[in-house]
Amino acid sequence: MADTLYPFIEARHITKIFSETAVLTDVDFSVWPGEVHVLCGENGAGKSTLIKILSGIYERDGGELIINGRSTEDRKSTRLNSS
Repeated sequence: MADTLYPFIEARHITKIFSETAVLTDVDFSVWPGEVHVLCGENGAGKSTLIKILSGIYERDGGELIINGRSTEDRKSTRLNSS
């Protein structure tokens, strides 16, 4: 693991709801510099939805997203390449 104090990206308690269907509920996920992760699961498990939230394509309905140790709460949309 790299010598950093915080993960490159950290998702805490992420929730996403489409219409009245909860697609993601209380999801935690973090990636430290140098790590590689694989998301696997059945169709409809929320893999693509989580990646779209992490990359800023979808807005989350709940939870917190932290990139490079900085909360994104003050931004409407989040992009991974944001400063």
